[in-house]
Amino acid sequence: MQLKTQFRSVFDLAQNYDSLSGHYARCLQRIFQITGKTASCRVAPELSAKYKVQQDNQQLVVSLTNRYTLEQTWFNKARTQKPQTFTQSSEFLDSTDNGAKCDFCNWRLLTASDPGFGRIELPHAVTGSNLFKYAEPSHGVVLFKHHQPLQFSQEQLSDLLDASWLWFQASHQLQPAAGQPFLLWNCLPRAGASQYHGHAQYLGHA
Repeated sequence: MQLKTQFRSVFDLAQNYDSLSGHYARCLQRIFQITGKTASCRVAPELSAKYKVQQDNQQLVVSLTNRYTLEQTWFNKARTQKPQTFTQSSEFLDSTDNGAKCDFCNWRLLTASDPGFGRIELPHAVTGSNLFKYAEPSHGVVLFKHHQPLQFSQEQLSDLLDASWLWFQASHQLQPAAGQPFLLWNCLPRAGASQYHGHAQYLGHA
């Protein structure tokens, strides 16, 4: 029986990956490593109510890695709930009334925090845990404390990078196997951002 007739999704495949048998399974396992692991964050009551997520938030993240090319892809059903503040007709317009309706401007209540160490806060930047993770075990965000994404000083940029580095260190202490730090700054929609507020993302993964 071919694998495609046995599983409805990559999540089903990950759950049964280690017990697969047969010719097609051996071919798949020889090329790909597939794992399903839990990523977590802490969610304030206000954020929980806004996006209807659990406060003790647990998300199944499936990782698919090509053993030969080392290309890696992650899957997470929770990302279908990710808010989008841009529309095609207003790519560069701020739909948050200059921060009045911005989750990241109200970061204490409307962003998640990391289990184990919470947040790292500097004068111009603060960290949070990504509420809609595409990596495990650690996926966070670092926010400017001001709203406009293209207006920042050298000092503000320095705080954003320093906070990121401190986050990598704290995350690695909790997850020693996650020794591959990765920083992504996808500013504005053409780079894939879903929030107007200036921010970057970082991953700590194996």
